[in-house]
Amino acid sequence: MPDTTHPAATVRRARFIDVPGVARLLTTDHPVVDLDGDGRPDAPVDPEQLSSATRLVLGHGILEQGEIWVAEDADGLLATTVWLPPEVPAFEDELREVLVREVGVDPLDEPADDEPVRVATRQALGIAQSAIADALDAVRPRLVLVASAVAPDIEGAERVDTLRRLVDAPASARHSPDGSPVEGPLFTAIVDPARVEGMRSIGFVEHRSVELEPHGTLWIGVRA
Repeated sequence: MPDTTHPAATVRRARFIDVPGVARLLTTDHPVVDLDGDGRPDAPVDPEQLSSATRLVLGHGILEQGEIWVAEDADGLLATTVWLPPEVPAFEDELREVLVREVGVDPLDEPADDEPVRVATRQALGIAQSAIADALDAVRPRLVLVASAVAPDIEGAERVDTLRRLVDAPASARHSPDGSPVEGPLFTAIVDPARVEGMRSIGFVEHRSVELEPHGTLWIGVRA
């Protein structure tokens, strides 16, 4: 069996040039969910649209408003974590315009399928948004982990260690770029059960969980 470990992997803050590689990691490792509530994982979205949309969101919002961290070795990027501060200037309208213009995807478009499914999905999203907003007010985190991905060939203890290093790096910062002290825990909100276990394995603990019928459970975790 070939050696698939990456002992020389380094962790650093991502730059704009890293956006395509980060987008590939995120689209390869995106969670499998059941948004339509039929008991089966949803069919994958168009991979080209997903990749294009991910690159645009990373390049036009996340890099300016938050932080992206990557682990890499001589062969390229191995894993990434994507972070936003809990209060960021709104850039949703700008991102929507970019997505509509460049990719032909409008995040506000309503699905044209079964009406009860659409209503249930919107209700679940409203419950999730409210729960996350309440948790942010209660926890007052310094950073929110909005996405993470690890290359599929990294498994077991190495996968956990790689993800932990990508969380430890921003967590270890004691001052913001403007020099002001950084306080508060790290925060994340997840629906995919496999990702919940991944977060638990690197030190996140449950702050709250909320049922999103029929879409599963929203898990809100924090880490010092």
